[in-house]
Amino acid sequence: MNTTTTKPREVPNVIDTPELDKIPLPQWLEVTLYNPLQKKELDKLINNHTWVTAQRIKIPVKNMETSHIINCIRCWEGKGKSNIPSDYLGGKKKWLEIFNQELNKRR
Repeated sequence: MNTTTTKPREVPNVIDTPELDKIPLPQWLEVTLYNPLQKKELDKLINNHTWVTAQRIKIPVKNMETSHIINCIRCWEGKGKSNIPSDYLGGKKKWLEIFNQELNKRR
């Protein structure tokens, strides 16, 4: 019997935003996407190619696992385990471009 335990994978370069972490996810999305005070934060995420997961972990796309990027693309296209709203984090078109650029770099 194998008794080894697997240590949870650590996510490198997670960017912390404690002021937003206290807001429940649906309201966080609304604040991030539609509040003019948060537009600067949204622009920073897009410009730095930093994805925000459903758990609100901010991770640079270059540090995402390939399978995570592919799953995000599938979710945007309505073929994944969940759906991503078309206006999430600045929009589907922009993020599909970012994800596909990253996948092409890895080939």
